[in-house]
Formats: sequence, C-alpha cells, structure tokens
Amino acid sequence: MANGYAYVAGGGGGLQIVDVSDPVMPSLCGNYDPTNGINDVVVAGDYAFASNSSDGLRILDVSDPMNPCLEVTVDTPGYAKGLYMADDRIYIADSDFGGLQIVDVSNPLMPEIVDSYLTPGQAAGVFVEGSHTYVADCNSVMIFTRPFSGVTDGPRTSIRARAYPTPARGVICIQGVLPAQMHLRVGIFNTLGRRIATLANRSHAAGDWVIHWNASTVPSGIYHCRITAGDEVFTRRVTVVR
Repeated sequence: MANGYAYVAGGGGGLQIVDVSDPVMPSLCGNYDPTNGINDVVVAGDYAFASNSSDGLRILDVSDPMNPCLEVTVDTPGYAKGLYMADDRIYIADSDFGGLQIVDVSNPLMPEIVDSYLTPGQAAGVFVEGSHTYVADCNSVMIFTRPFSGVTDGPRTSIRARAYPTPARGVICIQGVLPAQMHLRVGIFNTLGRRIATLANRSHAAGDWVIHWNASTVPSGIYHCRITAGDEVFTRRVTVVR
C-alpha cells in the first residue's frame, strides 16, 4: 500500500496497481506485465521494487500509477522471489541457489548489489527486524546478524560476478571481481549437469575479470555458469533463446 494504491504481485499476471482510495469500490488503474511474472513487490516513494524470477529485480517508476515505467533491472544469480526493504536496501530471497542478495537502492536509478550470501537450500522469503535478517530457505530458517554494512554471519561469497544479457541469442558476458589473487575456474553446464564449455581455468590477479561465451552454437534452454574462485563456488543462471 502507498498513497491510496495497493500494489499486487500477481505472479504470471504481473504487477497490478489498484486504486483503493475508496475501499468499497476498488478499481484497477495500472499494470506491468513482464515475462516470468512478478513474485513480490515493495514500494518506496515514486518507485516500486518487484522480483521477477530469473530476470532479477525490476525497479519501476510509479509516480503515475496508471502508467508504471521500467527504469532499471538488477540481474541476480537465481530466481528472485521474496523481498524486504530496510535502510535503503532491498533484501532478495533468490531461489535456485542465489541465496540472499542485498541491493543498495539509496539511488533507485543506480542500484548496486553490495552483499550476497549462499544458503544451503532454496531461498523463498526474507524478513528484516532490528539487527537480524531471517531467510526462509526451503526446509530451514537462517538467521543472520545485520549491521548496516551487510550480513556478517554465514558463508560470505568473496567474489562478485554476473552474466548478461539473459536471455541471450549470441555472446554472453561473464564478469566479476576477485578480492585477491586466486585460481579462477569458469564452466558452462546444461540442466543435466554436463559440462559443455570451460571458459577459464587459471590463476588470476585480484581485481576485475571478464570472459565472453559464444552461446550461438548451443540449443535454446537454460544453462548454468559455475564460477569457482579459490574454495568458493557459486552459479549464475543464463537463458539462451533462438
């Protein structure tokens, strides 16, 4: 709810905006219907933050509720589901092994992933209260201590990485940052777990790295980019279309 409007995450029906200034006669006044649907939404000021499954976090300008406008998309490694906003940050329960993703939205037009934590299950919901963050993670609930600089407990990922564009028809860019020199291994796997490409397997200096994968030679479908840096492993999901 915000300013007399209810913002409804309608799954495959997208984001529905309902005028409830007269609760006896609510009326649908706007909608945003992207591919993959909307799983959750939070509203702050003129912006709505909506989880969009494999397409990550969508940030919409809703200053005119009748005409919501997409401003920015933040790619997440898994399937963005539950959301919670606290202290100018969006906490995302990112299912399919994306874990907990934390996005700084102090400037909604320049969002930045500032922390991410792998969880052992499938993160579906998140709630923040005081100094704690609670993540519903399939068969368990994980509780993290939450200073403003990010979560301190739990298995922190030491690398930042993303793969884009997705969906893609040709070349996909995979890039990230290493905090120190370490062995970097990047591979592409199909949904059966079979490795179809090795993109990197070498020692890499601290700092930025970029790798390109030509996906034009593989069939349409979902693929997993597995990134190993030192002892840490995580996955970015990419979709190839024809």
